[in-house]
This record gives sequence, structure tokens and C-alpha cells, in this order.
Amino acid sequence: RSLYLNGSMATTTSSSGYGQVLELLVIGAERFLNPASAYRGSMDNIRIYDRPLSAAEVGQLLSQEAGSLMPVITSTNSFQGKVGVSTNWTVTASGSTPITFRGTNAPAGLSVATNGVISGTPTTAGTNSTILTASNAYGLATQTNNFVIAKGDQTISFSSIPIKYLDEGSFTLNATALSGLAVSYTSSNTNVATVSGSTVTLKSVGTTTITASQVGDSNWNAATSVTQTLTVQARDTDGDGVTDAMEVA
Repeated sequence: RSLYLNGSMATTTSSSGYGQVLELLVIGAERFLNPASAYRGSMDNIRIYDRPLSAAEVGQLLSQEAGSLMPVITSTNSFQGKVGVSTNWTVTASGSTPITFRGTNAPAGLSVATNGVISGTPTTAGTNSTILTASNAYGLATQTNNFVIAKGDQTISFSSIPIKYLDEGSFTLNATALSGLAVSYTSSNTNVATVSGSTVTLKSVGTTTITASQVGDSNWNAATSVTQTLTVQARDTDGDGVTDAMEVA
């Protein structure tokens, strides 16, 4: 008689007699002589045959039984996201639990948790072939997944510009883009003010429109430009309507 555990022979005996049929099946020890050494765990499937099975027959039975227990990934193999947008997907699999999930070559900014949750905020646009796996005590399932990450949409924050006085000479603009990319500026009237980088140089009294732009890159779409009006005045400290430059000491 032989005892197989998960397809592998655990023990064998040359005894051919079966003796008296007992009301309980005891594995690991003779019930009455040494009951304390009997197996006290749990089993999900026990089969008893009236003849010895060959190793090949045992292997075939195990394969059939494990077929429904092995993990099979059941979720989609195609995911779509966007740079800068938080995402959360869940990979699912059938089979005996617990099932552990893992992934390799996930898009930048995303991670695969062992419970199958794919989360994070993508940082790079493009297409990734990510390998996802699901494993349990009976085997391993592998799936190649297509992650398509689109360019992100960005906006520009550009506060209004307070009135400037000609004698201030210059000042610095402080617009920012959601992407973190550098913002560029232009002045519609260079006779009033010119812009170099983020520095505005005042030239004369008047108004001009300052435009803040961000053209995007391989990961971000171009932002919608934002404009602010710049008004340049001559200073009149005493408020008498005569500019300081025209005042007679």
C-alpha cells in the first residue's frame, strides 16, 4: 500500500491485509496503539483505491485535479492611461487562493501590488509590454499586457500683473505649468516692455499684453496660452497729476 501526497509518494508499506473496517479513517498512525501521532491537519481531497496505482496514474490524477486549481488570469490584457492622471486597475485570476500577483516592465509611475492592484500616476507617454504573473500553490500564470499611456494635458497658472512704474526698470514673471516644464513669454508691444526669459524690462508708459506659453514635449501636450495685461505708468508720488519726472523742485 502506498500513500501519495500532492502527487509524490510519501510512504509505502508491504502489508496486504486491510483488517477490520473502522468508523474513522486515521492517517499517520494506528488509531488505537498510538493515536497522538495521527495526522491532525485538513485535506481537501482523499481517494482510496482497491489496487495499487502506478506513478503515472497518480501524476495524471494530480494534473486533472490541479487544472481547476491553477491560476488563470481573467482580466483584460489591455490598459489605457494618461500622463499626470492617477490610475487604478485590478488584475483578476481564477484558481485556488491565495493568489499572488507580480509585474515587470510596468510604465513609469505605476506599480503592481501582490493583491493585483495596478496603481500610480504615469509619468511617461508611450506603449509598454508589461508581463503580469499570478501564482499560487499549484502553478504560475503569465500574461503579456499592452499599456498605452497618452500624453498628459497641462495648464498654465499666470496671475494678473499689478500696475508697474517706469522707474522700476524691470521685474520677473512667475507663471508655472502643471507639467513642471518651463514657461515662455512674449510682449505684444515691445515699445512698452520687452521680455527676455522671465524678465520684463520696462521701456515706456503704456500697455502691452504678456502671453505665457508652454509648447509641451514627448510626455505633455501643449498648454493653452494665458495672457495678462501689463500697464506701465509714470510715477506721481504726491498725486497732483504731475509725474515725478515733471515736478519742479
